[in-house]
Amino acid sequence: MLAVVRVDVDVDRLATPPVLAPICELATTAETVLVCRTLSTAKAVVAGLRDSLPRHDFVCLASTAHDGRFGRAERDTLRSLVNAGVTPVLVDQDGTAAAHVMDCLDADLIVDSAALVGCRPDTL
Repeated sequence: MLAVVRVDVDVDRLATPPVLAPICELATTAETVLVCRTLSTAKAVVAGLRDSLPRHDFVCLASTAHDGRFGRAERDTLRSLVNAGVTPVLVDQDGTAAAHVMDCLDADLIVDSAALVGCRPDTL
């Protein structure tokens, strides 16, 4: 399963277990691409994930989507990272990347991080 998670949470709340734990669990049970609206959120997500999952690889990328579309190089980079077991964390300031990531990577699921709180990934 490939999941795209839109992370739209206050940076201070990302350090709390109820917010970060479901993202960590999903990242260990499914191929995951995280999409954040700000660089500070992306940095906090990557730091929290690296602390919680030290044996996993995460990479933060700035989205270069134009009109909600990625170029071939960006699509190929995302596919290569996911295929290599790396969790990409995209910074998407205009809010259009999550749907396009789902489309170009044939993701099975797109979900907001707030919806993960209280859910188990195997029930999604």
